[in-house]
Amino acid sequence: MKFLVGWQDSILKPVLVNTLTAAVLFVLALFFKPLVHSLFAPPNIAQYPLVCFAEPYSGDTPDERRVDFYIANLTDKSYSRDELIGILRVFNPQPDRPLGPDLRLVMRSDELGRATNAQPDTDFNKSKGQLQVDLLDNSRAVSVRVDRIEPHALMKVTLQYSGMRDVGPVINRMADILVPFDFRELQDRCFHE
Repeated sequence: MKFLVGWQDSILKPVLVNTLTAAVLFVLALFFKPLVHSLFAPPNIAQYPLVCFAEPYSGDTPDERRVDFYIANLTDKSYSRDELIGILRVFNPQPDRPLGPDLRLVMRSDELGRATNAQPDTDFNKSKGQLQVDLLDNSRAVSVRVDRIEPHALMKVTLQYSGMRDVGPVINRMADILVPFDFRELQDRCFHE
């Protein structure tokens, strides 16, 4: 029974020292947690609250195409146009070229045709906010301006194009290639540079 001789010094003391050290470090970590988080936490930058997406579909004739363009507020706060401009100032790397919440849906240069009608869906948008929609540049572009959007609102603009290439019946409404304006950038950021 030689191994039991001096067990207090060889086993018990190191176990007690390690346990006590772990307990002290744990209590210190709890005590200094707010300080550590304030020093090493990433900056709290608000995300832009609006996202956009579009659904193309066939029109009444083969050369006609329609697009339902949606703007969604992902937050539980309503926004005016001025508040959206204020949010975008945070993201702006170049003050001489301000970012803005007004969207400009410009037809791709390789697309034929022109926009013949662009208007907010008033029934769909009732009590969700207010949009201004205008045809621009000889009907090759559409301007969409969010004047006000309510919390968790989904607002809709209906666009109609004529003189388009006949692509046959559209089976998938989410076929991005059928949207006549450059839409991929708008999916990532629902504002203009």
